[in-house]
Amino acid sequence: MNPQQLISFFLGALASLLAIVNPAIAIPIFVALSANLKPIERARQALRVAMNVAIILLAVLLFGSLIRCSFFMRGTASVPSD
Repeated sequence: MNPQQLISFFLGALASLLAIVNPAIAIPIFVALSANLKPIERARQALRVAMNVAIILLAVLLFGSLIRCSFFMRGTASVPSD
């Protein structure tokens, strides 16, 4: 893989990740929901949220093809053809 392909892949993956996580919406929701918490509790809650999101994204990375195949009842983990 040449550097241009690597950069293109990285930017595509980053754009996909930002679309899934959507920090522009998630941050105001977190701030509104944690408005009554003390700063240390808010930091603790932010860490919990970040860890949960990381675990979910890692699970999808590792088992996403298997999960998708179970929904589409395909024998392989390839992308369905049209």
